[in-house]
Amino acid sequence: MNLRKISIFILLFAVSSSSFAQTKASYVVVEKMPTFAGGDQAFTKYIHDNIQYPADAKKEKISGIVYVKFLITSQGKVTNARILRKRHSSLDAEALRIINSSPAWTPGMQSGKKVAVWYTVPVKFTL
Repeated sequence: MNLRKISIFILLFAVSSSSFAQTKASYVVVEKMPTFAGGDQAFTKYIHDNIQYPADAKKEKISGIVYVKFLITSQGKVTNARILRKRHSSLDAEALRIINSSPAWTPGMQSGKKVAVWYTVPVKFTL
């Protein structure tokens, strides 16, 4: 599958009323945000190399953006992935699968401590 077939855009959406939002020991923005090994380009490559365009969505010529929110724990594991904006059940399931199967990240840091941080990424499926 080539990069033009599936375009993935990785964006961080910080939804916060302050520069350091905290919710039950998890954050949206921290002093040092979590990083995927190799950075954003490596995360995009990971998604591109591992995503599988669902056959039914391809047959029905369905494309679009699925927004996925997930927590990167203080140990760097991806957990609690959920769809914020649905597109099609097959696209939604594939976006969740690829995010949930992500290798560990370097956790975020706040005040010198590793902390859990929420991330939101749009996964764009293009035919």
